[in-house]
Amino acid sequence: PWVASEKLEIRMPDITTEVHDTYVLRAQKVDHDEAYIIGYDAVASADKVHHILVYGCTQISSEKEYWIETHEGMGAACKFDSAVYTILWAWALDAPKFSLPEDIGFKVGRRVKVNYIVLQIHYKSVISDPDSSGKEKTSLWLSLVLQELVTISAVVTCVVTCDKVKSFKTHGPNSTEIQGGATHDLSRYTRGVSPF
Repeated sequence: PWVASEKLEIRMPDITTEVHDTYVLRAQKVDHDEAYIIGYDAVASADKVHHILVYGCTQISSEKEYWIETHEGMGAACKFDSAVYTILWAWALDAPKFSLPEDIGFKVGRRVKVNYIVLQIHYKSVISDPDSSGKEKTSLWLSLVLQELVTISAVVTCVVTCDKVKSFKTHGPNSTEIQGGATHDLSRYTRGVSPF
């Protein structure tokens, strides 16, 4: 497997919430022309975090250190007129660390207009003790490599029995719909990877 050139952490800074089902977002600028995310490791507990979404954005919807939304959606992470607004990864139910296969990564950086990675955390309960340190911290570690890989540009979810693919549901721009093994001409390279 690839060895990460860089580890990037996005951490929630002393978060508290006043109501149930609060969405807290924090952005991290990507300081590279081109980089590839090859792994994700969420430091979170399903006891308090319902799910985490990771977005790639050209422009973010807020310049604050973090911002709070009471509803879910891409517009809360990226500006509505952002050239790129895509989901890069999702976490829930105490899912383990996730590593992509060798040669596969999510391309980010200035060349593909993914200038920011935004962490959106859905806190299902009221957080009265600041969520930032020790066992209570919620954060995300990204593993990056700074060399050319074969890339995938969307999250693809199999919606039928995966050994007899007839349809894929895709998320994000530049993605490819697959039906009965036939690939549309929107992508240069298509590869299905089973996480099991």
